[in-house]
Amino acid sequence: MATSLDSQHLGIGRRGAAMESDETGDESFNERALMDRLAGDRAQAIHLIEMFVELGEENRQELAAAVAGEDADDISEKAHKLKGSLLYVHANQTLRLAKELEELRTSGSMTERRALFAELETAWPQLRHDLAEFSQRLKAGETEE
Repeated sequence: MATSLDSQHLGIGRRGAAMESDETGDESFNERALMDRLAGDRAQAIHLIEMFVELGEENRQELAAAVAGEDADDISEKAHKLKGSLLYVHANQTLRLAKELEELRTSGSMTERRALFAELETAWPQLRHDLAEFSQRLKAGETEE
């Protein structure tokens, strides 16, 4: 069963807890905010990205199934779960879309939900690519601390 990223999975304490998004900029995720959250710990960042790749994808697939099933409550629940994972990696654009999907629980049409999910699906490959590229740079020691 899929889950969301949390401090237990990541082995991090309160300093790494997902609190607020930093929805600034057009990048798919905020590298600096991610590294700040982890106090510059490259190994922890690599681990977090690896966890996100696995669990975030499972969460996205669950959301896709909920959208296909056209159940507003299920869509909201799955969007909330995905949102938690996205907070950990500061995935600004995709996080905004998951948040909007979650908030449509009691309002909005299936057409709106499908449109938001389509935007999320469009942004997802870029997020995965950018995270993979950042992880490779971390492994090679090519990023600022």
